[in-house]
Amino acid sequence: MSENNIVLNPTQKFYIRLIYINAFITGAVVMAMEMTGSRFLTPFFGSSVYTWASIISMVLLSLSAGYFIGGYWAERKPYSFYPGYFIYIAAILILFIPVYYVQLFNYLYEIIPDAKTGGFVGALITLFLPLLMLGMYSPYSVKLGSVDSVKVGKISGNLYAISTIGSIVGTLGVTFILIPLIGLKTITVSLSVTCALSGMSLIFFQPVESNELKPNSKKSKNQVWLLLFIYITLLMLVLFWNDIFNSADTKNKSTSTILEEVESEYNHILIKQKGEYITMGFYHYGANHLESSINTLNENELPLSYAQIMPVALLYNDKAKNLLMIGLGGGAVTRYIQNYIKNIDITGVELDEKVIDLAKKYFGLVEKENYKVIIEDGRIFLHRSKNSYDIIMLDAYKGGYIPFHLCTQEFYQMVEQHMNKNGCVVLNIHRGSKLFNRTIQTLGTVFDNVELYGSKTKGNAIAVAYNGTLKSSDELNMIADSLQNRYNFYHNLNELPELKFNNVVGQKQKILTDDFAPINFLNAIQEHNEKIEESVQ
Repeated sequence: MSENNIVLNPTQKFYIRLIYINAFITGAVVMAMEMTGSRFLTPFFGSSVYTWASIISMVLLSLSAGYFIGGYWAERKPYSFYPGYFIYIAAILILFIPVYYVQLFNYLYEIIPDAKTGGFVGALITLFLPLLMLGMYSPYSVKLGSVDSVKVGKISGNLYAISTIGSIVGTLGVTFILIPLIGLKTITVSLSVTCALSGMSLIFFQPVESNELKPNSKKSKNQVWLLLFIYITLLMLVLFWNDIFNSADTKNKSTSTILEEVESEYNHILIKQKGEYITMGFYHYGANHLESSINTLNENELPLSYAQIMPVALLYNDKAKNLLMIGLGGGAVTRYIQNYIKNIDITGVELDEKVIDLAKKYFGLVEKENYKVIIEDGRIFLHRSKNSYDIIMLDAYKGGYIPFHLCTQEFYQMVEQHMNKNGCVVLNIHRGSKLFNRTIQTLGTVFDNVELYGSKTKGNAIAVAYNGTLKSSDELNMIADSLQNRYNFYHNLNELPELKFNNVVGQKQKILTDDFAPINFLNAIQEHNEKIEESVQ
């Protein structure tokens, strides 16, 4: 096939076309697996730059190894059926990822305290082998597609161009179309099926020395039917096993009933019910992080302790006419406040549209004239908004941590610019980590006063930041009494001033900025220390 002016028979011409088609498919699947890989890893190891670095480096490593091995093999065994088997094996490896990844990542999460290392190992186990096999296809495609040695440069350029176009389609198709529409496991199985059909087509239509378009031999035809039977058997096994695993996993996650499980563009959302309580949680870092909770028998109750403290904002602006909530979630806190202060205008900003859909379905969230819901990133909303607010609440979390761009000095400066003269900002922060101390110190560079409420040890703390004269304890108690007498809140406002505490932040540390905000690293220190404490106990 290296001589010039070679006349190809129809089978050979068709096979060459298949080489190009499969170059597109393998390119698309590689990038589709990179994007789905991020969805596999994020709930367990976070969506930080470390996780993405692990995924990208693993893709590059596996492709490099595949190019090297494939090129070596192509020179020694340039047989037309090999590329098909490479893709077919990749299909099998991809097919089993939905079966084992949850148990594997839970195990890695337990034995590897460092999220960065755990994410890298997880990416290695799930992505390396299937992408290595797909990488081996590229040098083989150049070898088998170069029927004219004079044009080998053009042929290889065309193949890599088509493969790259496939990568673009795979990236955009999975990210913008498939992830919002179907589940991650369905996407992965679909990619596997695509690879299996792609690989078997190359094996089935091997070139022959004739003018007929038919398999190379009866033996290769039988091989394809055998491969098809094996794949369908494994596919049925995976689908059946997946149903059993999901049932067992549902029982193991909690004694509560899962009402709905939704995989959105941003979160793995679980809606559960236990008795009269319904909760919304985000499955992240191997755990279900509660976001919202309501009592179906008592709409006035705020079951989550931090949510009961959030209305402390009213003590700092008892004449508030409007309120902005970034990270609306189920809307429990804002709905609670408006149930008592009927004339307050509320704007809730939430990035995840699926969260809002579930909040409307299960948590009684209703949009109306004085309760508006905006589907947008909180910082983008503030950047575009011309409005100012009496109270701004911040409760945007991605699993166990605040997205870095929502806790930097520049962001808090933007928040301050949207506060009215006597306005305040209230935010929910996890205690017990270096991130907590740095967040408080960063707030202190923007606002005159930062006060803390909640537990003095672990758990969530509510920070209130505002400008102007520091409010005394007597003043806060007086305002709490007045508001409680006027509105008769279910959770007594009189008790909130007693939860105020002084935070000892220790040595001054580098504040969080858009340029420097290692959120995941600071949280990882906390999680590592907690695991050590648990093992000691």
